[in-house]
Amino acid sequence: MRAISLYNDNRYDDAVVLLDSLHSLCTSSGDYSAVLMFRAVCFSERDRYEEAIAAYEELLMYDNNNSRAWSNLGLNYKNAGRIELAENAYRNAIRVNSKNAYAYANLAALLLDKNEAEEAYAYAKSALEIDSGFVPALNVASLARTKLGEQG
Repeated sequence: MRAISLYNDNRYDDAVVLLDSLHSLCTSSGDYSAVLMFRAVCFSERDRYEEAIAAYEELLMYDNNNSRAWSNLGLNYKNAGRIELAENAYRNAIRVNSKNAYAYANLAALLLDKNEAEEAYAYAKSALEIDSGFVPALNVASLARTKLGEQG
């Protein structure tokens, strides 16, 4: 609970120190996953993408079917300029949970950045089939349709 309080007070570095001390006390994959997820989020909040990536990669050694971790790993890879790894992470997020609208929308945005508007639109539509009001997916779908109209 103390780490959550520190996080809520924007004391991310202090939260990481506390989480590091908890890490050594973990005994189950669930414990490791919880500590590492929170640790990675703290790093992401400070734009410390490589450290967040390391935490997500470690988390996935304990829980390879964690779609949220895969999707968040993708975001950090993308922010670190590691585009191919980001795409792979988003695809893994979808593979382990086909109902993760965030993963579809994140992949769609990445594909749009790569000028792959048709595939981006398809993934944005998939996100919208899961959550019809999901704003990030609506934005990407709109941008992709515009881009496709310009190409056609």
